[in-house]
Amino acid sequence: MSSIFILSSLIKVFHWNEAREQIIMQFFGWHVYADRFQFVQKTLDTLIPLSSAVLMGSISLGLIGGLLILLGVRMRLGAFFLILLILPTTLLDHPFWFEVMKEQYHLQLAMFMKSLSIAGALLLIAVGPKLKKENILLS
Repeated sequence: MSSIFILSSLIKVFHWNEAREQIIMQFFGWHVYADRFQFVQKTLDTLIPLSSAVLMGSISLGLIGGLLILLGVRMRLGAFFLILLILPTTLLDHPFWFEVMKEQYHLQLAMFMKSLSIAGALLLIAVGPKLKKENILLS
């Protein structure tokens, strides 16, 4: 599971400008959804100029959290980092509740649920029974 986050982070590093533009476009896209909620619009307006910092934070959480889990070192901390990454990303990336077209609604709902299931698995690592490094590497 950690490879998803590590690979995604590395792609963002090597395609920095595209990843930054994608974040900005997502923030702008949410303006359409948030037209009735001033707090959300102000938050988005604050985050747009900070898109490079948001991207750096995303890359850092994904790489550090993914590597900690992959290496079996401080796995609970790694899982916590990845939870901090996946929950807001899921809400921003897959707002199925706004979709009007049936196909897009079902696609976004499926992606939303997939991301929530990954978050659930990470939560088990973060707060579940302590896992031994040897058991993880052998399974």
